[in-house]
Amino acid sequence: MGKSTLVNQLLGEQRMITSPIAGTTVDTVDTDFVQEGKFFRILDTAGIRRRSKTEQGVEVLSVLQALRSVADVDVALFLIDGYEGITDQDEKVAGELINAGKPVILVVNKWDTCRTERDAYAERIRDELGFLDFAPILFMSARKGEGVEDLWGLIDEVLRQRFVVATTADLNRFLELVEGTNNPQNVKLFYASQTTKNPPTITFMVSDPKKVHFAYERFLKNELRGRYGWMGSPLKLIFKARKRSESKRTRKS
Repeated sequence: MGKSTLVNQLLGEQRMITSPIAGTTVDTVDTDFVQEGKFFRILDTAGIRRRSKTEQGVEVLSVLQALRSVADVDVALFLIDGYEGITDQDEKVAGELINAGKPVILVVNKWDTCRTERDAYAERIRDELGFLDFAPILFMSARKGEGVEDLWGLIDEVLRQRFVVATTADLNRFLELVEGTNNPQNVKLFYASQTTKNPPTITFMVSDPKKVHFAYERFLKNELRGRYGWMGSPLKLIFKARKRSESKRTRKS
C-alpha cells in the first residue's frame, strides 16, 4: 500500500524497507524527528491485509499490534490503495479508529495509477466509509513524493482543530440559533457544555433523550462543525434528561 514509502517521504530519507509487495512491514516501527521546530513520532504499523493473506500466526499478531497502536496516536493517517480501492479490512480498521476516537486523515495513495476523477473517487469513499465523513481526503503518490507537503499542512490543521474548545456560553448561544430547526420531535434543548476535548464531546441537557432522532443528531453535528470545525476529529454528542434540581437553570450567555 506504500506506508513505509510514505514514511520515508515524510522523513526525507530512506529509513524504512519498502517493497511493491503489501505487508513488508510486520512490526510497528516508531521514528522520532523534528519538522519545522515541531516534534513528531511516526508509528509505521504492520500492513493489514485481506483475511486470505493473514493465515500465519505472526501476521495475526502484527495486525493486533497495529490496531492497538491506534490508541497511541494523535492523528491517524488512513492509507487507501488508490488502485485497489477500499477493502473489507479497511472498513474494519475504520471502525477501530471510530472506537478509539482519534482524528483521521484519509490518504489515497498511488493516485498516479488511477484514471478516476477525484470528485467521483471521493464520493465513492464517502459512500463506503460514511462513518468517517468527518475525515479530510488527500490524494497523493508516496512513490513520486506528490502531495507530501499538502499532507504536512493537513496534519497541522487537524491537530490545531483537535484542541478547539467550545465554551459553555457560546454553546448556549448556538442552541438559541438552532432551536426549533429540523426538530420534528420538538425536543427541548435546555443547555449544553463540552465535557471532553479528545474526542470533542458535547453533552446536551434535553427534555427527553429518547426522542432525539438520529437525523436531528446529524443536523446538530453538522451545525457544530460549521461553527467550531474539529476537522478530522470524530464528534460525540450525549443527550441527558434534565434533573428536577436543574429545572430552574437557564442558559448562560
